[in-house]
Amino acid sequence: MFLCLSIAASGAVVNLVKFIVMRSRPNWHGAIPEGGSFSFPSGHAATIGAVAVVCMLRWPKMLPMALILVALVALNRVMSQNHHITDVIVGVTFGMISALVVQWCWWKYHPGTFADMG
Repeated sequence: MFLCLSIAASGAVVNLVKFIVMRSRPNWHGAIPEGGSFSFPSGHAATIGAVAVVCMLRWPKMLPMALILVALVALNRVMSQNHHITDVIVGVTFGMISALVVQWCWWKYHPGTFADMG
């Protein structure tokens, strides 16, 4: 439940910001077809940022693997020319903050039930 809520929250934030900012995707050498969705911030990066925080809170020993996955997804989004590096950095940050806010809200309103939030 915690993972789903964290991903949903990060997705909501990302889509709101994309609608407000409307930054075009990079189109270096015509690699990206015109008319795609907006670039800033990266939704993939936000999702993996949220997943990393969930891993850190639920399974601390998985944190190194989660951080490697964050780096790989971020690198992929930039190298595939789908995003500028700032899109990815802000996306990861939004995802992490979203997961932390979900965690804080859950603990505030449902204390002692974090173990059931898998």
